[in-house]
Amino acid sequence: MDQYSVGRFIAKLRKEKNLTQRDLAEKLGITNQAVSKWERGENLPDISILMELAKIFNVTVDELLKGNRGSEMANSVFEKNKDSNKEPISNFKSFKKSSEIENNHKLWIAVAIALFVISPISFFLFNSSIAKFSLFFTIIGIATGIIIYKSPAEHSNCEDDPKLQTLTSIIYSSATIIFFVIGYLFKTYRTAWLVFLLATLLVQIIKYRYSKN
Repeated sequence: MDQYSVGRFIAKLRKEKNLTQRDLAEKLGITNQAVSKWERGENLPDISILMELAKIFNVTVDELLKGNRGSEMANSVFEKNKDSNKEPISNFKSFKKSSEIENNHKLWIAVAIALFVISPISFFLFNSSIAKFSLFFTIIGIATGIIIYKSPAEHSNCEDDPKLQTLTSIIYSSATIIFFVIGYLFKTYRTAWLVFLLATLLVQIIKYRYSKN
């Protein structure tokens, strides 16, 4: 299901009916801006509106969601048995839910990255070294927690992959080596453990990208 294809199909059907976006919006009881967003592929109609669109354009909900017409028999089947729309509606719900989860995850990733970026500001806010490092590591900890806690469920599907496990082991092993090297050379073990937080962030990003393939 591609919302851009759905949008183009809605625009095509609307023009075939000689309707403007405003005309279609009035029939559905919504704003013409909403129709415009559908046709640009920025959003999808709600389930109840999909049913109304199907009636107006004399197509099935399944055809709307696929972005093209099926066989000529589709219209008669739709009129005789409206239950045929249950399956596409179920698929639509799943699609909407997965899209919302992905968008929500991207938002939290952005928040976490923003926290990582602004974390050094703590060194300019306080004179006390303890206060500086306390705020710094608190922000880093919150950002890392967001990355871990808000990881989408798809990650669980790739946890058992040998390649991913090997890559994760390499990252954490490298982080451990870097920790001891930095701590020994610069005598900063208190701050060197930051590499583990960065390693965790890297692992979560890799898992996210891996789950999309």
